[in-house]
Amino acid sequence: MTLDEFKRRQSELWGSAPWERLAATMHDVHAELVHLLAPSPGERWLDLATGTGAVAIEAARTGADVTAQDLAPGMIATARRLGRAAGVTVRFEIGDVESLPYPDASFDIVSSAFGVTFARDHIAVASELARVCRPGGRVGLADWQTRRHREFETMLSRFIPEASAEARSHDWGDNDHVVRLLGRDFELKFIEGESPWRGASGGAIWQDYVESN
Repeated sequence: MTLDEFKRRQSELWGSAPWERLAATMHDVHAELVHLLAPSPGERWLDLATGTGAVAIEAARTGADVTAQDLAPGMIATARRLGRAAGVTVRFEIGDVESLPYPDASFDIVSSAFGVTFARDHIAVASELARVCRPGGRVGLADWQTRRHREFETMLSRFIPEASAEARSHDWGDNDHVVRLLGRDFELKFIEGESPWRGASGGAIWQDYVESN
């Protein structure tokens, strides 16, 4: 499969399910990410692989000037709907995190929550993060801790083995990997936390996951 074909398939896949339901279970992570990046009103914020726009909407509530991008048109359509419902202004755009259309140093803050981890070319993503973030700006990324995510993949592979092989891209949860990618351009700080997946029951949580995939 060519890289273009892979991205086309990913775009269709991510746009084909109600991912906003899963995003809602991660609200604590999204809120903490925005809090740690501490935007001031009017600061230029770029949220990459925004999905259904949860971080972008949270950032816009602080008064930041937010642009958000995702590969999947379906995701962007949902994000625009949710942004309107929240009463905030966000520029939601379709695009590829490995090749951003924005000028150098055009954002004060760049973020991604469980998003850029799915890109195939981590070196290209890291280069683009450093390019579009202004000198002295902030980059904030949230990802699953690699070891724990491997355990989750092992569990899922019993049910969806074909998806498991493509899912093994979460090296942004490995601190050493991030240092290799971003350590020359940013002063890095790693924060670990817990984000329990809450639901009415284990069965209800599993059903939410299945229906969103």
